[in-house]
Amino acid sequence: MKKESEKHRRFLERLRAIEKRLALLTGPPQDLSVLEARLSRNRTELKVVRERLALLDQGVVGLTSRQASADSELRECLRRNAERVAPALDDKLRAFLSTSVDSQNNVNGRVALLEKEVAQQRAALTELQQCSLQTERTMQKLLKGIDRLLTGNNAQSHSR
Repeated sequence: MKKESEKHRRFLERLRAIEKRLALLTGPPQDLSVLEARLSRNRTELKVVRERLALLDQGVVGLTSRQASADSELRECLRRNAERVAPALDDKLRAFLSTSVDSQNNVNGRVALLEKEVAQQRAALTELQQCSLQTERTMQKLLKGIDRLLTGNNAQSHSR
């Protein structure tokens, strides 16, 4: 008998503990006006988040157009450089070919000058390519940052 009453007492204690936890979790009953106010606040917060998201979308569009502009500027710069380099090389080659066999000593100097200029042009082209790659990397980082920002805002809006 004592064992059964002890079991019942422990069972009742556990049942009361569970009821207390349930009361803490559910809280006091709420009426409809409280729920409507909470819904209104949530709608307002959702509207603010959507507005922020729209602003971020506009920023992404702006960055995309800036990237396109930077790419076109770089292509134009490469084209102008090629237009400037080609005639200079043609002129140097014509001058080289017009020299006579008698001026072979001059030819060596001209060849060295041509090689130097070609090396300079190669260096300039390499630098432009590196700038292009750096621009691409920077834009990728920027887009990743915006993506993280958008993802963070989405996570914040879900947690609210």
